[in-house]
Amino acid sequence: MPRSGRSSLGCLVMLLLATAAFYFAYPVGEAYWKDYRYSDRMAREAEFARLRNDDQIRSRLATFADSIGLPPSAGSVQVARSDGRILIRASYSRTFHFPFVARKVDFLPSVDRPY
Repeated sequence: MPRSGRSSLGCLVMLLLATAAFYFAYPVGEAYWKDYRYSDRMAREAEFARLRNDDQIRSRLATFADSIGLPPSAGSVQVARSDGRILIRASYSRTFHFPFVARKVDFLPSVDRPY
């Protein structure tokens, strides 16, 4: 008895849908991964805040943001110290383009820790 071919076509459609999902999800996942790495670097800078002044922290974070491919606005880092605590924060946006729609996402990495 010959095969109808429906299962082969169904497999091809599922493969096409999985490829499309990966194609559109990859840039979003990459952006969130970079934000996680940037937040982690902020936490590391906060740990060593006693050894570095605010300008050194800003410079190191701006260099790191540039090295991982974040937008230039991510390099504008705010550092504030008070009562033995340090607050490090930045903000930047990324726009994701999908079929028929573009979505702007704001990232607000920050760290508030004692030093």
